[in-house]
Amino acid sequence: MRLAVFYRKNSEQERPVLEFKEMMRRRHPDIDIIEKDLDTRDAVDDARLYGITQYPAVLVTANDGSLQGLWEGIPLPLIDEVFGSMLEQQGSSV
Repeated sequence: MRLAVFYRKNSEQERPVLEFKEMMRRRHPDIDIIEKDLDTRDAVDDARLYGITQYPAVLVTANDGSLQGLWEGIPLPLIDEVFGSMLEQQGSSV
């Protein structure tokens, strides 16, 4: 499973994303969060690939890239909601 957040750094989107990342790190320190800065071509291409239109966005994908969960805009999803989505797809090995 992969967990990514899409947002623009140094914008009003940054604070809620940093708070989300910190809460996830405290509750599930073994989960890595990939940051996708929307001022880069790579992040814009990935957002287009998954149909993301509102930011910030939280994306959960399987290792093969298939979409498992997507939350867009404010408010960001609850940590348990994202973690639950990861568990549903992978089993309890997360």
